[in-house]
Amino acid sequence: MTALRCRHRHGRIAALALLACMTALPGARAADSVTAGPGPGPGPGPGQGIQPLRFNDDFSYLADPRRSDDFWDTLKWIPLGDGARLNLGGEVRERYQYYKNPVFGLTGVGTESFVLSRLLAHADLRFENGLRAFLQFGEHEAPNLQARTTTDVDRLDVQQAFLDFTTAGDYGKFTLRLGRHEMSYGVQRILSARETPNLRRSFDGGRVDWAWPGVQVAVFAGRPVNNKFGPFNDSLNPIQSLWGSYATVANVLPGTSADFYYFGFRNTAGTYAGKTGTDLRHSVGARLFGKHEPWDWDVEAVLQAGHFRNEEVRAFLLASYVGYTLADVPWRPRLSLQVDVASGDGNPNDKTNNTYNPIFPTGSYFTQAQINAPSNVMSLFPRVQVQPVESLLLTAGVDLLWRYSRTDAFYRQPFAAVAGTAASRGKYLGTQSTVQADWTVDRHLSITTAYVRFEVGGTFDTVRGRDTDYFGAWFQYKF
Repeated sequence: MTALRCRHRHGRIAALALLACMTALPGARAADSVTAGPGPGPGPGPGQGIQPLRFNDDFSYLADPRRSDDFWDTLKWIPLGDGARLNLGGEVRERYQYYKNPVFGLTGVGTESFVLSRLLAHADLRFENGLRAFLQFGEHEAPNLQARTTTDVDRLDVQQAFLDFTTAGDYGKFTLRLGRHEMSYGVQRILSARETPNLRRSFDGGRVDWAWPGVQVAVFAGRPVNNKFGPFNDSLNPIQSLWGSYATVANVLPGTSADFYYFGFRNTAGTYAGKTGTDLRHSVGARLFGKHEPWDWDVEAVLQAGHFRNEEVRAFLLASYVGYTLADVPWRPRLSLQVDVASGDGNPNDKTNNTYNPIFPTGSYFTQAQINAPSNVMSLFPRVQVQPVESLLLTAGVDLLWRYSRTDAFYRQPFAAVAGTAASRGKYLGTQSTVQADWTVDRHLSITTAYVRFEVGGTFDTVRGRDTDYFGAWFQYKF
C-alpha cells in the first residue's frame, strides 16, 4: 500500500509539472495582448467558451481584448504570429464513490469506497490556413480502489492527439481529422466520451465532418484506445473496431431537429450466454428532439442486424423522454418521464441473437451509480427537477425496471451479464431510486452529489442478490 501511495504521488507530481510547463510560459506573453483593450467585456456568448468535448472550445471572442473577463483568458488566445494562435487548458476532477453491496453483493464485497482522480491538460494550436494540432495528456488514479480496471487507472498518457485540416467555401465547411480523439453523439445512448468513469473514451482513427447551414454530417472509422495502467503505453484495441456516419438536420419539423445515423461495430471477443466469438453489428437509428415551451422531448429508435458466431443478430432499442416545465411556478419544476425498451434474447438455443448491444453508451444512462446497462430491459423512469436558484439543479426520480425477456440475463455496465440471472423466472429487476444535486459555481467549477438505491426484484431471487446503495460526491474544475 505504501508503494501504491508513492507511485500515485509521483504520478500526480509529474502530471502537475507537465500542466505547469504547458501553462506558465505563454501566459505572460498573452497578458499584454488581452489587457491592451480599454477594460473587461461581456465574456463568452452562447455556444462559446468551455465545451464538454474540449476540442470544441471556442474562445474566438477573445480576438477582441475588451471581451476578456476571466483570469484564465490569458491562456485562451495566445497570438504566435502569422495568424497562428494557441489555446491552453485543463481539468481537475476528484470523485468520491461509496457502494454497499456492489454488483448486488454477488462478488463477496460488502462495502467499497474510493476516490477517482482525473487530471487533464491540453494544447490547441491553430493556423489561419486551416491546419490545427490538438494534444491532451491525462493522469488518472484510484489509489484506494480494491479491484482497479483500465477505466479507473491510467498513469500519464496521451488522451488525445490529432491533426485537423479545415476548408470552407460555397460548398460548406469540410474538416478532416486524423489521430486520437474523443467522439460523442446525440444524448450518448450509443456513442459516448464516457464522462462518468475516471477515464474518458478515445478512438484512434479518422473522421470527416461537413457543415452546411442547418446540416451537419460526420463520417468516421477507428478503434477504441486500449488503456493500460502504466505511463505512455496505451495502444490500439486489437479486438474492437467502429465505423459509421452521423447526420443532424435542424428544424425538420417546427421546433424539432433530427439525427440519422449508422454505426458498424466488430468485436472479435464478444460474449453472450456463455459463448464467445466475433460479434458484427450494424446499427441504424433515428432521433427526434426539440423544445416548445413548456414541453421538451427526445425520442430515439435503433435497429441492429448482423452476426454473432453462427447466429443472426436481430435487436432493437426504443428510448424516449418527455418533459414539462412549470415556468411560472417558483423553482421552475420540470416533470419528465423516461421510457426505454431494449430487446433481449428470447431463446438462447436458436440461431438468432436478440440481445441489444449498446456498444459505447454513457455510463450514467440511468443513474450515476452505473449499475445497469440498456440491454434486455424495460424501464419506466419518472423524475422531477427544481431550481431553487439558477446555479443549482435538484433531481429526484424512481426507475421501475423489468427484463424484456425472461430467458436473457440482467446486464450491468458497461455490457456484462450477471451470472445466474438468465435462469431466473422473475421478470421484475427492481426499483432504482435516485436524488442528485448539481451546483454550477461558475463557468469553471461544478459540484455534484448523488444517492442511488437499487432494491432488487424477483430476477435476483435465484442468485440471492442484495439491495445496492450508492453515494457519490465530486467536483470538477475546467479552465
